[in-house]
Amino acid sequence: MPGRRQCGGAERGAPLNARARWDWPSLALALGWIFLYIAVGGGLAYALAHGYTWLGQRDLLPGAVRRTSAWFLPVAGTLPLIAFGFATWLVGARLAGRSWEGLGWRESSPRQLFRGAGVGVGAAVVAVFLTVALGGARVRLIPGGFAHPDVTGPLVLGLLAAALFEELLFRGFPLRALADGIGPWPATLFLGGAFGAAHAWNDHVGVYGILNIALAGVWLSLAFFSGGMGLAWGLHFGWNLGLALLDAPVSGIDLGVPGVSYQWGVHRWLDGGAFGPEGGLVGTIAIALGAVATVGVRVTRSRGWLAA
Repeated sequence: MPGRRQCGGAERGAPLNARARWDWPSLALALGWIFLYIAVGGGLAYALAHGYTWLGQRDLLPGAVRRTSAWFLPVAGTLPLIAFGFATWLVGARLAGRSWEGLGWRESSPRQLFRGAGVGVGAAVVAVFLTVALGGARVRLIPGGFAHPDVTGPLVLGLLAAALFEELLFRGFPLRALADGIGPWPATLFLGGAFGAAHAWNDHVGVYGILNIALAGVWLSLAFFSGGMGLAWGLHFGWNLGLALLDAPVSGIDLGVPGVSYQWGVHRWLDGGAFGPEGGLVGTIAIALGAVATVGVRVTRSRGWLAA
């Protein structure tokens, strides 16, 4: 672990002060680091994806996963995860001199991961329950065993990888670096908006869906400052898993889990329609309840911002 030093206006690993000033030099430095981080991670992710495709097309990679395979999601999530994991090490830890604790990886991360997964699944179940109770959606179990390991194994691994990749991209080093320049609240709101905008090209997305995902980004940033990367990762994974196991679309993506059938109701503003609960009022309610369950009254703290 690199030695401790000042970096971007805040000591590595130290709790952020909610009264941090808008420091233009620090902001410029933070944006530079973030640009380098995305360039390294994005470039490597592109190379890995195209390399994997090239090897598969030439039968040089035995068992190359096709899009119709249950293992496509784990592969699709793991390649960019490897890329941004490397970028976190190279740019965040080595070049910018951040401690792993400052990047969100704490001794409590495994415990926080399980805690977050539980809260995330619970919030997703609340969202689907509200679609049924208020919007006329239907959830029906179909004999066939959606719990079969050939289905749930790849699904869990894929959602774990995809959730951590997105946390590294939108929380982790970018959130910590940006918070040094403009303070935790502006950084949280800015990256929450970026998180929502990144989903603007998803299938069946609407304005409400983008706003809800931005709200979820705020929730996950609060979790990062409160419980580190483990908590944010667990919440993200648990939310997606809870929706998927009930066959509800996850940000417009139908994961097609067998053994259960979900049919949305007639009011898209309420249940999100084909985009899933994230696209309607039920998503707003569930995300807000999840945020309260995650940080509660700690959001009002003015010193040692949200650090638990």
